[in-house]
Amino acid sequence: MPLATSRILKSMFTRFSWRLFVGIALLVLGLAAALFIIALRALEVASDPGLVESARRGLWLWGSSAVLVVMAVALYFSQRIAEPLGLLAVAGSKLSSGKQGHRVVVRSQDELGALAASINAASERIEMETRSKAQDRTQLETVLSAMTDGVLAVDAQERVLHINQVAQRLLSIANAEDGLNDRPIVEVTREPHVLQAIQETIETGEEVHRSFTRGAAGQEERTLELTANVLMRQRNRSEDDECAGAVVVLHDVTRIEQLEGVRRDFVSNVSHELKTPLTAIRGFVETLLDVDDVDDDTRRRFLSRIKIQTTRLSDLVGNLLSLSRIESGRVQTPDAPLDARDVVSDVLNALKTEIDARRIQLSFEPSEQAIPVLAEAEQLRQAFSNLVSNAVKYSEAGAKVAVRLFIKQDEVVFEVEDSGPGIAQEQLARIFERFYRVDKARSRDLGGTGLGLAIVKNVANALGGRVEVESEVGEGSQFRIVVPVSKVLPVSKKGPALL
Repeated sequence: MPLATSRILKSMFTRFSWRLFVGIALLVLGLAAALFIIALRALEVASDPGLVESARRGLWLWGSSAVLVVMAVALYFSQRIAEPLGLLAVAGSKLSSGKQGHRVVVRSQDELGALAASINAASERIEMETRSKAQDRTQLETVLSAMTDGVLAVDAQERVLHINQVAQRLLSIANAEDGLNDRPIVEVTREPHVLQAIQETIETGEEVHRSFTRGAAGQEERTLELTANVLMRQRNRSEDDECAGAVVVLHDVTRIEQLEGVRRDFVSNVSHELKTPLTAIRGFVETLLDVDDVDDDTRRRFLSRIKIQTTRLSDLVGNLLSLSRIESGRVQTPDAPLDARDVVSDVLNALKTEIDARRIQLSFEPSEQAIPVLAEAEQLRQAFSNLVSNAVKYSEAGAKVAVRLFIKQDEVVFEVEDSGPGIAQEQLARIFERFYRVDKARSRDLGGTGLGLAIVKNVANALGGRVEVESEVGEGSQFRIVVPVSKVLPVSKKGPALL
């Protein structure tokens, strides 16, 4: 017998249950033996017609019984094999259709039992891999949703695979009832920079960078940076990877651009503010050095101007350092509160000479109770001093200036009201910017650095408060610093200022 035929027969034999083979063989042998015995008895009595007829009836009886027994046994064994085969067929069908959780119950220990165990093991393995992939996808979607950058992925046919909420917000994409996945990208967004970057990346397989500005009607324009990379699908080891699509990352750099603009403006303003006094000082010094016959009055006047300009430089540098210190958060919160009345007393006493020189009618009614504030004395002194000094400088000689300090609804309010020229409504939003001046020429003549109100605002913010302003052109202004009141009462070091 050829080796191939032997292997085929052996394989066929192992497919059948040995119980079926043995049962059928026994039935066939039993039936053959019964027929043989009947035939012998018939031959022995063949001369007697009655006996022949009796033998014939016995043969029919035995034959019918044997057929019935064979049919019953065959039915029993066919059901024993057909039932597990049907269960295996159902399990295979559900497994191929992707349905999970189905198990085959076959209690036999033969080949069918082994096949059922293999199918159950394969089903469990597929379920574990499916759960693992679902968990990985959920984790990936969670990570992408938590990103501050927008992420958009498409396949090679430019159909959306994934898009997170940040990308939807940056590209002004609304949610669809049936979702955005599997939709062509041109139906999801019309942004030309995104579409061009995706197309270029898929065609060339290279990384693409874009920077563009977009903004819907009535919305602030935003500057976006785009980076597109190709998605690769791994093939067989002997083949190169193929392009499976593209992934686009959108980064909102609007705030960075704004900060860069602020930095440029700050450098420009500082350079200008430093250049003006330095140029004046240089001119006076060169005149004094080059001219030999400068009289004493001129020399004294030049030196006085140099002193004024150096004082201005010193004030400018000091204000810049103070502003930097406050904005950087390096100001330490004291352990115990102070009495704001003491700070106001120090400020008014320090400005008394300037107030008297301009004949300002300043009014201040000190509170009889302590005004506790949890802050550094120097912080409050700078903020209060800037407001009072501005009111004195910008008011006409002999004008009235009112200073108030009181507690209102768990807040400390420091208010300065003047009768100066006032501020136009369109300028109120910018007066707290660094180096912003309402009247630039007058501010420089009065020795202002353009940083006073910026310091006031940053001090109020650092203390968890706010700054408020009310003003009309020709009607004067009201500035208020509002900060939380401390629950702990301070010990006043001295009484309130009396002018």
